[in-house]
Amino acid sequence: MKIYRLNLLIFLVCMPLGLFSQNINIDNNAFTDQELIENVLFDTNCVNNVNVTNTISGNFSDGELSYGFFDAGNSNFPFQDGIVLSTGRLDNVPGPNSTLSDDDAPNWTGDPDLENVLGINNTLNATVFEFSFVPQASNISFRYIFASEEYRENNSTTCDFSDVFAFLIRPVGGQYENIAVVPGTNTPVQVTTVRPEIPGACDAINEEFFGQFNDISAPINFNGQTAILTAESDVIAGQTYEIKLVIADEINFRFDSAVFLEGSSFNIGVDLGQDQTLCQGETLDLEVENDDATDVRWFYEGQLINDTDDMITVSQANFGEGLYTVEADLPSGCTAVDEVQINFDQITLPQDLNLSTCVDSNGLGVFNLFNVTSQIDNSLQVLDFYLSQSDADQDINPIQNPNAFENTVSNQNVFVRVLNANNCIAVGELELSGNTQTLDEVTYTVCPSQETSPTSFANQAVKNQVAVSLNIQAGAVDLYFSEDDAINQTEEITTGFIEIETDVLPLTIFARLEDQGSCLGIAPVVLQKIDGPIFSAETDNFLICESSGTSAILDGSIENPQGEIFYDWDTGDTTQTISVNEAGTYRVDVTTVQDIAGIEVICTNFKLFTVEVSSLPEVSFTQTGFAGNGEVIISAEGIGDYEYALNTSGFGDNNTFPVNQIQNTIIVRDKNGCGQVALDFVALRVPDFFTPNNDGFNDYWQIEGIRSNANSVKNIFIFDRYGKLIHKLSPLLIGWDGTYNGRQMPSQDYWYRIELQSGESVSGHFTLKR
Repeated sequence: MKIYRLNLLIFLVCMPLGLFSQNINIDNNAFTDQELIENVLFDTNCVNNVNVTNTISGNFSDGELSYGFFDAGNSNFPFQDGIVLSTGRLDNVPGPNSTLSDDDAPNWTGDPDLENVLGINNTLNATVFEFSFVPQASNISFRYIFASEEYRENNSTTCDFSDVFAFLIRPVGGQYENIAVVPGTNTPVQVTTVRPEIPGACDAINEEFFGQFNDISAPINFNGQTAILTAESDVIAGQTYEIKLVIADEINFRFDSAVFLEGSSFNIGVDLGQDQTLCQGETLDLEVENDDATDVRWFYEGQLINDTDDMITVSQANFGEGLYTVEADLPSGCTAVDEVQINFDQITLPQDLNLSTCVDSNGLGVFNLFNVTSQIDNSLQVLDFYLSQSDADQDINPIQNPNAFENTVSNQNVFVRVLNANNCIAVGELELSGNTQTLDEVTYTVCPSQETSPTSFANQAVKNQVAVSLNIQAGAVDLYFSEDDAINQTEEITTGFIEIETDVLPLTIFARLEDQGSCLGIAPVVLQKIDGPIFSAETDNFLICESSGTSAILDGSIENPQGEIFYDWDTGDTTQTISVNEAGTYRVDVTTVQDIAGIEVICTNFKLFTVEVSSLPEVSFTQTGFAGNGEVIISAEGIGDYEYALNTSGFGDNNTFPVNQIQNTIIVRDKNGCGQVALDFVALRVPDFFTPNNDGFNDYWQIEGIRSNANSVKNIFIFDRYGKLIHKLSPLLIGWDGTYNGRQMPSQDYWYRIELQSGESVSGHFTLKR
């Protein structure tokens, strides 16, 4: 409802408010406080003595206010213009809803009248507009929308927190009454009293009066808003009334709110309600409900159509859609005026609605009737489906399983009932047709690298190959184990992998192909397995003897060559065989590419080769003691794996041997067969006694095994038991004859010290026997 004001229209043409934006525009300087009430809100001659008595705004440092004029501009905001009161800055009211309106100002307190009426005591940041007026009729009303940042979609805080506001009216000297209430109740309008369900947090309450949650594209900067609401009150014509419009934060300044009052919506005497859209065939009675009205005149698009009745009926046949205006003369001498825009909505459904699905030989199948939505304007809501036109018109006996409807006759027709945003209903006929087409067979081949059972087929890969083979979208393919299941859409294969026992391959399954809900046909799909590359060479471990200078030939040939064959060694080679001379693990990937049923099938297998390198060792030894009571420790340095022997001891891993003879041979052998190294050494033998009796046996004490090399004997010293040097023996002399200065020494123990060429010395004792 709107009465355009000439002075306001001139202002809107001239002011630089960006009227072509998608957000509302605001201005706190366009009108004085008196003009906001008298010219923007009222604009009627059925109100006298309009007088603004008080306004309160946040005291912001830059002079911005918390109330002012707004204009919808080019946005979709429901009110074309009006007054807005906010608990924050006015310039934070316009959209987009991309920031949090969360303002505060110094010394911005609450309102005691608001707290008294609502029974609370903790308000702050109150914005107030107070004025008095004298109505010339018995009823007043105006329209408003409450918006708040505390409307938070799917957030439990929407259940618990709300800013507060009230429209307080009283005759001068009387008590205030709040008329900003939920229609038909005395409940104040708040976030917590008008909201939808918040899942998991709270139920809906007065949801029919909730408007919407706002996304970032909203023309106002608030998270949610109510529907258009009407504040109304009975009054006594000619008596002075006071109105206090007030909105405030509760508890703290966080999360601002605002109330929008529609311009020219302050009606005195007559109220035709808000603009309406009627459905095809509907009628609407427009009536002046003021019994005091003396003369009533009705206008359609500016032309007088009735000046005798208090009520007219609007229909498509009677004038049709357009702007209807009423003028009612009141006893006070003023003329109450209101207008309403009436539009008619007609749903047009396509005449050729149809669904096709795969059916059996009798033409019977399973239809998801909701698939018809793709053929219907997306602004329409599909309600139900019916077996007859009559049932659809009367909304009785809907089909109970529309998403899996089984037709009873071939080419059966059903009926769909739809609803649009204006709650208009339409019924359309839906033809159900069957498709019995069997499409070309598709073969899907896998070649696992190992022989396992069951064989695994990737579900999506099978669908992709069906789609490629039959030139459709992969998303339109569903797989089933039987043709009947594919027709009836039962037991669909939905697992990520289809596991088939290898001994039953090849196996035929069935693909159901659809396009926008219509079945294109059933295609048999043969699942089969072929062998991947099988390597010919059984040997995968190789030994290279370093001393021989040989190489290992690694062979990646396969015994089942099919199609194109590609070799990929981790050395970078791409030949069937390679020659290597370094130890390590080598890998070859062999790929075959075959054309099977027009599809390129790629099979890959790999083989690992281990190459070891051995060498002859560098041998050394450490000998201690003498032949008969000494030992030798053998050391072997090299990259082989070695075993040890001394003389005829036999080979083993132990590298320590006792020394029992003078002439000795050390042998170190490579376990991998790369040969052996032999090393001779001589061990000294020191006699424990000697008998110098000139019988030709043991007449001299002498050391066996002496050699004139660096590891042999340098000097030999003999001492008596008192430590007296008796004899110094040259290593190459025959030995000691048991005399000292030509005199025979007595039978007893004597001590020796042997100095070696290496600088070491060995000591011990022996016995002289006579």
